[in-house]
Amino acid sequence: MKKTAMVLTLALLAGCAAQQQGLRETDLRNPELMRGEKLIGMNFPKLQGALFKHQAACGEVLTFKVDAGQTSYATIIYNPAGTDTLEHAVMLDLVQHKANFLHDERVKATIYTYYWNADVEDSVDHVLRIFSHPELCKGDPTPAPEPKEQSAR
Repeated sequence: MKKTAMVLTLALLAGCAAQQQGLRETDLRNPELMRGEKLIGMNFPKLQGALFKHQAACGEVLTFKVDAGQTSYATIIYNPAGTDTLEHAVMLDLVQHKANFLHDERVKATIYTYYWNADVEDSVDHVLRIFSHPELCKGDPTPAPEPKEQSAR
């Protein structure tokens, strides 16, 4: 009887320990870990195209997954080199908005990170820059914006 109780207790503890391994996406979606929101002026296929271009240019792979059954919702996860857990990741929850008479197609990104320091802030900036400059790798300087032409009056 004691052996059975001990085995059941150990099995229960092992099950609890298996469930507590690392941070989960749902844990990271805590409002206290939200770092901001950003509107991106493109749709999901264009976002994926930028991610593929970035992968080809830099060898960096970001995870892009569309929610099952809800094609207007997706998640991007960026793990800096040498990390594979969500504790060091940048996670973007995406909502795709269709074009209307006020706005073109756009995606709202809600940014989550577990830690917040200068390195993580650089990683967030890097991920957001991929959409406008997929050819630039982490650490590359962002080119200066081209001056707008002034029209003659």
